Amino acid sequence: MKATRIYALFALLLMAGGVTMQAQNYDSIAHHNAGWYDLDLRNMMQLRDGNILANIQLFEIDEQGQYLGDYGNRLLKIAPNGAVLLDSVFIADDDLNYFLLERNPFDEDNIYAKVVRNLDESRCDLRISFFDDDLNFYPEKEVWVPLSDTIFSSLLDSYFLDEHGDIMLRYPLSMRNELHYYRIGIDGTVKDHVVMPKDGSPINYYPAGGHRFGTFNESPTEYCFWGINNSDHNTLYVHVFDSLLNLKETLTPNGAPSNVKFEYGMRERVLDWDEETFLVASRFDRPYTNINGVRVTRYRKNTLEALNTCYFRTKPELLIGNMFVGCAFPIGLAKAGDGDIYFAYCTQDPETLYFGSPAGQVSVVKIDADFNIIWQRFCLEPEGFARVGSELTALENGGVAVGGVVMGAPPELFFLVFDDEGWAVSENAMLSQTCNVYPNPAREKVTIEGLEASEVQVCNALGQVVKTVLGTNEIDLSGLVEGVYLVRIRDKEGRIFLEKVMVK
Repeated sequence: MKATRIYALFALLLMAGGVTMQAQNYDSIAHHNAGWYDLDLRNMMQLRDGNILANIQLFEIDEQGQYLGDYGNRLLKIAPNGAVLLDSVFIADDDLNYFLLERNPFDEDNIYAKVVRNLDESRCDLRISFFDDDLNFYPEKEVWVPLSDTIFSSLLDSYFLDEHGDIMLRYPLSMRNELHYYRIGIDGTVKDHVVMPKDGSPINYYPAGGHRFGTFNESPTEYCFWGINNSDHNTLYVHVFDSLLNLKETLTPNGAPSNVKFEYGMRERVLDWDEETFLVASRFDRPYTNINGVRVTRYRKNTLEALNTCYFRTKPELLIGNMFVGCAFPIGLAKAGDGDIYFAYCTQDPETLYFGSPAGQVSVVKIDADFNIIWQRFCLEPEGFARVGSELTALENGGVAVGGVVMGAPPELFFLVFDDEGWAVSENAMLSQTCNVYPNPAREKVTIEGLEASEVQVCNALGQVVKTVLGTNEIDLSGLVEGVYLVRIRDKEGRIFLEKVMVK
């Protein structure tokens, strides 16, 4: 079964470079090529109103795909029923990095926090911002916490919100050979701070998969950092800290059978499951065979014994010479409300090549507590995926949402939403949109087909409205210079549709 695939709207919202734009409401999703940008879906969460919030990082590139600079974050508010884009806000940022995106446990708003360079004070700070479910930010609540007296900002920060509502931050300061571990209240109070040298310590590892700081035990409180030695991608290291962030011990879970190699550093996922166990998702490979893919393993915390493992082979496999090869990478791992497990991964399709890399399916799976597969869905074949920039979040009312990047030029976004039984939510919702604008390209006029337009706005590449007409489905384009325009159509029922039109 194929799940619903939709594309996020980026058109004119991204063209005003460096300008923070106000949130705008949309009732449909369409994809438009708005210049040259690379995308990375970095965070996803469910808001209190039931909608999904996705954070997209944007990187400016040239026509050859070469990186030019960080551009900013766009927060997208998406309705899970039909995956309709409801709202978005752009945050200009020329120093993109990992950051925290969570609900505020002490109020009805949400937290957006990250390490930033404070150029006015020549230092780096933790900036803690707050916004509501309508994507309105509250500048008066924002807090800046000094971290270091240098404007150097690490690219490997790691965050999570602990059970007490404090921000746990791991901040590597490579220029000083230091690792900083913080516990900071969302009011900006620094509660604990430990500095450790990187060289010669058991914590000289990097978080290749991203957010690696987390809870290890709740009673007594213990934290952990998951790392991979830069020269050893076959071992996962667990650094366990006490409640004051003092390092207690370094553990090395493995549990691979003698003919299987577990590979880390490529989007592995770790999930604290209960008081006694945790889950790890990563790649696996059976050397000298054509068997490889991803796996999910449950480990016992006190002994690191592997209790259960579920394997998912790469499909299809690519024949190179006389060898079969394949790739698969975890996307996300989450608890379902009924005690089961949601897992998503991407695999390759050798017939679909973008930028020289095999691309292929996204698979979403539900596994029970005994690691039996309840259901599995394969999606997005054969459009392709990006193994980075994909996320998974479990929904409170049952079900799961998966989002990520479809590789191409330009790259596009996808969102997959399933109910708890594995059925795509409102799978035909996007097919009911019958709006069409023709001819395209156009010279003097276009006609809108499939609805009755009450208001039509034509916007240029700067986002400026250059023409507005009321109560007609025929739009006069004469007098407009050649270029790409966005046609924003409001129908008699107040719904908004957007189409890109080329004027020649």
